[in-house]
Amino acid sequence: MLNTDNGDEFMMAEFVAYRTNEGIQRHYSMLYSTQQNGIVEHRNQMEVVMAHALLKQRRMPAIFSGEVVMMAIHVLNRMPTKVLNAKTPY
Repeated sequence: MLNTDNGDEFMMAEFVAYRTNEGIQRHYSMLYSTQQNGIVEHRNQMEVVMAHALLKQRRMPAIFSGEVVMMAIHVLNRMPTKVLNAKTPY
């Protein structure tokens, strides 16, 4: 099951086809309601803040922000979490 808002990022034809082929059901919440999407919104904010801090620390131009966000996600996916009993999502 996938819980999302009605945002465009989950409406691409390829993603809808993949979700349908894999049997993943989609449940909708209100559009732009951070209260209902708290965990995902918090994670997204954490990724952006981490990327911004890394760019500032290394005095890198904003043109590299996409690559730095991907690196931040890579690092966060390898950190232990409480949800997985101190294991990593990786």
